[in-house]
Order: sequence, then C-alpha cells, then structure tokens
Amino acid sequence: MDNKDLVRHYIGEVINHKNIAAKGTAMKIGIIGAGNMGTTLGDLWIAAGHDVLYGTRASNPTSNLRARPIAEACALSDFLVLAVNYWTIESALREMGDLTGKIILDISNPFALKAGATDKHNPANFERVLPLNQTALDRNRAFTPQAVWVKAFCSLPGKVMRETHHQTPHIAIPYTAADSHAADLLSILITDAGFDPVYAGGLDKTADIELLGKLSMQPMTKAKMLELMKQA
Repeated sequence: MDNKDLVRHYIGEVINHKNIAAKGTAMKIGIIGAGNMGTTLGDLWIAAGHDVLYGTRASNPTSNLRARPIAEACALSDFLVLAVNYWTIESALREMGDLTGKIILDISNPFALKAGATDKHNPANFERVLPLNQTALDRNRAFTPQAVWVKAFCSLPGKVMRETHHQTPHIAIPYTAADSHAADLLSILITDAGFDPVYAGGLDKTADIELLGKLSMQPMTKAKMLELMKQA
C-alpha cells in the first residue's frame, strides 16, 4: 500500500467527513475501559463530534477530564461500549449499575492470558476460554439480559483498526444486532469511526465476526465482505 493511502493518525487530528454529530445529533457514549481499544474508538468518535466519557476504575479518574467512575459514566450515557479485558467483564458489568434498556456494544473476544503470561501484546500468550460453540456475546448477555446488546469492532486487532480507519477504500466492519434502533445507531458510529458498516445478521451470527470467525482477521472492503458472506 502506498504511504499516501495510509490512515491519518487519530491523535489530535480533526477528521473532515460527514457524520451524525455534524447534523446536530451527537451521541452520548460511555466507554467502559480506557485501554487501547477503548481510547482508539473514543478518539475517533470525539473527532466526529460525539460526546464521549470513559468509565474507569482508576483511583484518580479526574486526571482525565473525560473519565468518570464506571456507574456514573453509564448513567450519563445513552450508548455504552464494553471495552475492558475479557476476564474482567463480569465485574465491570456489576459496576455499571442498572442497565435495563441500555444499549451495550460488546467488542470483546473470548480469549484470556495464559497462566504465567504477562505480555498482552503477544497473541501467542492468549488462549480461548469458551467452547467453540459459545461466543463472548453469549456469555456477556447471560450476565445482563435486560440490556440491548450489539456486537462489532471485534473482527480485527486494534492495531489494524488504528492503522486503517478513514483509508480509501474504507475497510469494512461487520456487526450483529437484534434491535433495529440499536443497529441503526451502531451503523452510524462505525461510519463515524471511518469504516464501512456491514450488517452480518442477528446476534446468532456473532461467531462469524468474533476473532477466528469467517469475517474476521483480514481487513477487507465492504464489497469483498459481502461477497464472502454469500459463500457457504
């Protein structure tokens, strides 16, 4: 790929593209977790004009003006993003307060650090912690069935998304959803993050978009992804 096609760096850059926030309907987004993936998405949505808070367990959340205690960030937001390490999701959900009717975007994958491993940047240090017939979303929904769940941003490693947002042609991000309103909002946010949204089906199709699913691991255009979806 020519350097001119490389994605612009997301930190401190104003992204010039049409988005929902520019139309005066910015979303209030609460990202639970301020790590690599959470801040990557947050920076992109802030650049698009959305109102983003980070729910964090940090002892001094005021060091980041957008950081709040987890329950407060959830209460102040209309669209939540679960962006904590997979092995901390259950405890994070308990801290998020009343989630009845709240839209939660699950970006997790069912992998955890192997015993004794410390390097979170080496894929070899992770192992799958759920049976192949169970998705991370299945498990997470079981903890909080009263919420409205959607799934996306789990098909590619974070490094790839940081390097490919807003490139031409756009990279496709598949998503699953059962609620039409939540699906519409998620599609907008995928677009505003600099990708092409591709509806992969209901929540029962989530295995296709989590890591190692047929729509994961390889960056591709929307046309290529739609073609792949037609294959058995």
